[in-house]
Amino acid sequence: METKPVFSTYSIYSKFQSTFFKEYPNTPCVYCGKLLYKDKATWIQYSPSSDLYPIEESNEISVLTYATIRCGILKIPTCFSCPRPRNRLQFPILAKIPEEIEALPLHHEQIFAPGQAYTVLSRCPNWDNIQIAALDKAAFKTDPDVIKEYEHLEILAQNPLPI
Repeated sequence: METKPVFSTYSIYSKFQSTFFKEYPNTPCVYCGKLLYKDKATWIQYSPSSDLYPIEESNEISVLTYATIRCGILKIPTCFSCPRPRNRLQFPILAKIPEEIEALPLHHEQIFAPGQAYTVLSRCPNWDNIQIAALDKAAFKTDPDVIKEYEHLEILAQNPLPI
């Protein structure tokens, strides 16, 4: 028996594809980075001779990525308060991800193993309950003097203290 695609599902899917990304602000202000709706943004003339815009300085994003040509003039988006310098907000500086971490395939490596080991060791009474795939138990070393001191303290704890 052949199954036919359900028309209602297809119509919901096509409506989602055509409207979903238009319903949310997706254009950043070139001064403060605030996300704006394209129709509510204030569009100012792009000046290539001026210094870098804050969004270009801190995040290396080209202002022209969000530019539009209106009436033959290249315009860039700003929010309502940013054309007035006294109201301008500081653009947040985003921390860059080091290339070593960015290139790391997460499905092959347990990057949280040291943190997991620290948490597990503080909560499990013995090694039998610890199960971390990348944890090498031989890497943990204990000072023999510390072991002797703990054994000595256990012996002392068995004898009651004199009153």
